[in-house]
Amino acid sequence: MDILKTRGNAPTTISLRLNVMEFVFSMHDITLNWKKLKKMIPEKVKPAGAETWQDQELREMIKVAGTVRNRTLVYFFKDIGCRISAIPALRVKDTEEFENCLCVMIYAGFPEEYPSFLTPESTKMLKHYLEYRKKREK
Repeated sequence: MDILKTRGNAPTTISLRLNVMEFVFSMHDITLNWKKLKKMIPEKVKPAGAETWQDQELREMIKVAGTVRNRTLVYFFKDIGCRISAIPALRVKDTEEFENCLCVMIYAGFPEEYPSFLTPESTKMLKHYLEYRKKREK
């Protein structure tokens, strides 16, 4: 187990490689005790920097964001915390009013879809951005 750690491999990397090896070995009908091998994988470590943004950090990001679109994205990520890859797939129809907030369906139509909610402040910013886009299209 220490040998795996000293080579700089993260537990998820080791697990992924072990799964690939398990697949290849099973395709060639080679039997190994995978249960024992997987027990030697080190425990996952919480990644650094996974804390929430502080108010001062948010103010600074909004100040330097520049465009309405970028400011809206800062608010959006603050509330939802989804991956950047979810943004291109988002559509206006993936949002639904919920009291004074918006419910946003992330990865809508995919098996990974899940609902997330925007705060009233972020909802207001998103609506402002959508109005801004409509005006620019005319």
